[in-house]
Amino acid sequence: MNHMKYKDYLGSAEISHKDGCLHGKIVFIDDLVTYESESVTGLRTEFETAVDDYLETCKQVGKEPERPFSGTFQIRVAPEIHRQAAIYAKIAGQSLNEWVGDSIERRLCEEIETSERPYPESSTERLRLLREAGGEKYYNPSVD
Repeated sequence: MNHMKYKDYLGSAEISHKDGCLHGKIVFIDDLVTYESESVTGLRTEFETAVDDYLETCKQVGKEPERPFSGTFQIRVAPEIHRQAAIYAKIAGQSLNEWVGDSIERRLCEEIETSERPYPESSTERLRLLREAGGEKYYNPSVD
């Protein structure tokens, strides 16, 4: 599956052999927002229009549009991994959230450097976007 990005939303791009068209939906939100076209260029246009329509509809009905990611998620690991991560965080002078966030960012940078995935267009751009997103650190004292 291929993806497109517009205004912080990610959209899928799939082929329907049955209908002979391209179609997709905004991913990582609970609301169902779909689009379709007969060409790749048209699909991108329809995706961007769908995002704009979604945001405008939310505004008109007084609903906060869903955002794909909040920056908060819960993970489960073995107790010994939790313990070791907490120790390394303490040694680094970081909260556990900061340490885990930095660890994930480092791993993502490694993946991006070696990845041939098509989103976004270049590895350099992916790193820039990742580092920009990392501008807000991961500290949330209520989670530690």
